[in-house]
Amino acid sequence: MRESSFIHNRLRGYYTYILASRNNRSLTVGLTDDLIQLVQLLSTAKTTKSGRVADARLVYFEFYIEAKKALNREKRIGAWKREWQVWLIEDQNPQWSDLGRALLSDPSRKYVSVAEH
Repeated sequence: MRESSFIHNRLRGYYTYILASRNNRSLTVGLTDDLIQLVQLLSTAKTTKSGRVADARLVYFEFYIEAKKALNREKRIGAWKREWQVWLIEDQNPQWSDLGRALLSDPSRKYVSVAEH
């Protein structure tokens, strides 16, 4: 846990992210100020607040210092056609790897996929 806290403190800010279901049919765009906590919730949760099974994995994220910029980006990506969201994911993560798993298993590595805009 200590290493996870270290990366969390080092990368303090806001994250716009995309989650994909295990079969890649569903994409969810969101915003968090604690990427480590989000990943930990995804790895341990059985159901979400809406009652759905939490089968999502982190496939894309961007880091922002300012909350307003992260929120604007979340809204922009959320309004995109699915094909554009897929292109964004595949540009940075062509294998659709679970970035959350990688982040938790190697907390010493920087996983900021896109620099501050």
